[in-house]
Amino acid sequence: MRANIEMRVTTLKEDESWQLFVKNAGDVANLAYIQPLVKEITRECGGLPLAITVIGTSMTGKTRFEVWKYTLDSFRRSERNNKNEKDKVYSVIKYSYDSSEFRDIQSCFLYCSLYPASIQIDDLLHCWWAEGILGEHDIYEQAYNRGITLIESLKDAFLFEADKMEIVDCVKMHDVVRDVARWIASTFGDEHTSVFPDGIGLTEISRIKLLTSVKGISFVSNEIECLPDCFPKCPDTTSLLLQDNEPLEKIPHKFFLAFAALRVLNLSETSIRELVSSINSLCQQRSLILQSFFKLRELPPVANLHNLQVFDCEYTKFRCLLQGMENLTNLRLLNMLVPDLKSIGKGFFLKFSSIEMLNMSHGCLGATSFDEISSLHNLTYHSIRVYSS
Repeated sequence: MRANIEMRVTTLKEDESWQLFVKNAGDVANLAYIQPLVKEITRECGGLPLAITVIGTSMTGKTRFEVWKYTLDSFRRSERNNKNEKDKVYSVIKYSYDSSEFRDIQSCFLYCSLYPASIQIDDLLHCWWAEGILGEHDIYEQAYNRGITLIESLKDAFLFEADKMEIVDCVKMHDVVRDVARWIASTFGDEHTSVFPDGIGLTEISRIKLLTSVKGISFVSNEIECLPDCFPKCPDTTSLLLQDNEPLEKIPHKFFLAFAALRVLNLSETSIRELVSSINSLCQQRSLILQSFFKLRELPPVANLHNLQVFDCEYTKFRCLLQGMENLTNLRLLNMLVPDLKSIGKGFFLKFSSIEMLNMSHGCLGATSFDEISSLHNLTYHSIRVYSS
């Protein structure tokens, strides 16, 4: 993959534009029968480095005249009504999106509009998996590998950039790319999203209006202090992201009743002290993410969450297992790196024959736990962490 591009609206001279296009498209741009079309496409890019790089790279190795003519016509149609450089940049990113060969790549791209600029890869893949984008019935390893492949495809299309953090691997979307993703999702997408800007200090959401058809809702990285007692019904919503709202301490009793179709719920890094029993009504739930939930000591019964596949409560203060957890027989990924969790009794792990990935704290494992874990035939990865006192 080539170096990341700076999203600029400065323009290049005609000869500079040509040189940059050839650099990205390769020798094919110098073929005599293609060169007139190459020059036309370069002119249509208006000297914008992003446009030249994205389209040039997408044409590498394309030797058919018809393919180049189709690309020229498509790009002309996409930018016909654009009045300024910003509009042209939007058209280029939309072109890159439209050029994706598979619909699931487009779905992955639009899903990322729910997130801030930087996204943890594992968190993203778990959500894609829960949403069915990676194939609900594939084993986790296959789904994970497919997810990484899709991420690399998005990087190659210049829709993602690598973002290596200190501890976890991330990807990021440039602010302009993310704006385009949200624009596409709200204007052209089959699945509407409602995203409210991260980091703007949003403290309450009672006055926010939502479409009943909304599929994804994100209030990530704000300062939300409370949720409304009467939240509008969202029967089609499958993802609700509320993570990184540190002031949030309470959820109204009937809040989760508004989300009958919810598959993904992320409440990580909040200050919630008690989760209400209506969470047990989320029968379609596939992924429940509660990382760094420091003020919550226990959860209400979860016996009805029988479709749950991913349960991640890493670095919480849970002291005992969830009531009804033995009913979560479809769990495939369990992350319970919980230092204060009490000893797990005999027979616990035998109830989870579908488990493929398991992360546990050593201190909570009982005398028979290791034998039970060894008997899980679908288990492909497990980690037992020892905490020093």
